[in-house]
Amino acid sequence: EWELDFQPGHQYRYNDGQVDNALVLRDFQRFTTVLGQRILPRLDAKQISYRMPLPGARMIDGELLVTMEIPGFGVEYSLDDGETWNGYDFGVPPKVDTTSVVLRSTAGDRRGRSVVLVQP
Repeated sequence: EWELDFQPGHQYRYNDGQVDNALVLRDFQRFTTVLGQRILPRLDAKQISYRMPLPGARMIDGELLVTMEIPGFGVEYSLDDGETWNGYDFGVPPKVDTTSVVLRSTAGDRRGRSVVLVQP
């Protein structure tokens, strides 16, 4: 719907109004949903390795808010530099009383790389 036919010599620039950005975003969201809920679980079932996405996070008023670029992954967080891990509930963000949180994505028994969120 949003893809344009190729025209030799035609100039294209990001956000130039030639495509409907809402349609591009909708297609990208559909792609990531299919990837996270259908394709990657098949790779897990066949024990095929892939790089797990990193969680994004921020703290607002002591609340840990986490997001994942690809749906279907879980998240764990640690308040003690990775000694112990807690499952993250996307519906009920936890209150944290610290300036440093370690996060990682999860998929079944697999764990992704850790990232550290540091608040000044």
